[in-house]
Amino acid sequence: MKRGIMVFLAVLGAIVLLIGGIIVVFIISMTPDAEKEEKVTKQAEEYMSKHFDHEFKIYDTLFDNMGNFEFEYAAKVRDIEDEIDFLVYESGTTSSMTDTYASEKWTKQLEEELERDVRETFKDSHRFFVYLDPREGPKLSLEHPGTYEEAEIEPAIHIEVARERNDEDEELVNGFVDVMKERDLLTDGKVFLDYIANGGEILDDSLIVEF
Repeated sequence: MKRGIMVFLAVLGAIVLLIGGIIVVFIISMTPDAEKEEKVTKQAEEYMSKHFDHEFKIYDTLFDNMGNFEFEYAAKVRDIEDEIDFLVYESGTTSSMTDTYASEKWTKQLEEELERDVRETFKDSHRFFVYLDPREGPKLSLEHPGTYEEAEIEPAIHIEVARERNDEDEELVNGFVDVMKERDLLTDGKVFLDYIANGGEILDDSLIVEF
C-alpha cells in the first residue's frame, strides 16, 4: 500500500512540475526582451530621421509573440501633426526597416471620405472600416508617401449591418461601388457586407463584391 502511495505521489509531483514548467515557459514567451525593444526603438529613430519631415514621437513598442505580423518587435510611432499612429519595424522578408505610415494615413483618409456615403446607403450599418494590407510593400511606406490613387491600392471595405442578408443587398452594394467610382475615390477593391448581431455574433456569410 505504501509503495502504491509513493508511486502516486511521485507521478503527481512530476505532473505538477511539468505543468509548472509549461507555465514558466509561457510567461517567458509572453514577456518582451528589453534589449530587443531598445534596439528597435533606436532603429526606428534613425529610420524616422531619414524618411520623415514631420514632428514625431516614439511612444511604445509592440511585441508580437503570436506570429500575427512579419516582425517580432516594432516601434509605435505617432505623427504629431496629423495624429496618425503607425509602426516601424525590420521586415522579415527584406531585413530592412519599413513602416505602416501610408497604410494608416490612407485608411484614415478613406474612412473619412466614405463615412457619409456608407451612412446614406446602408441605413442599418453600425460600423465600417477600411483595411489596407501593410504587406503591400514600399508603396505603403514613408519611402513612397504619395496618395492612395497614385499607389493604385486595392482596399477592403468592411460594412457591418445588424441584420441578416436579404435579396436587395447585392444591388445595394453595387450602388455604393458606383458612388465611389463617380466620386473618383477608388477604381479597384472589395466591399464586404458583414452581417453581425448587436451582441457581436455572425448572422450570415459576408456578401463580397469585387470591383
